[in-house]
Amino acid sequence: MTIKTSYNRLLTKWRESTPVTRGFVVIILIVIIGIIVRWRFIINEASNGFKYFSN
Repeated sequence: MTIKTSYNRLLTKWRESTPVTRGFVVIILIVIIGIIVRWRFIINEASNGFKYFSN
């Protein structure tokens, strides 16, 4: 299977999906990108939270 074939199949599924499903996919992608961008902050705050409870 080539990249073009898989891309066309994915594009066909995207066009056939409902607007609600498309919205969920877009929101999930935005959340994942946000987590990746803020990863260092998330880890630091989580470790500070565990340090607070360990005292």
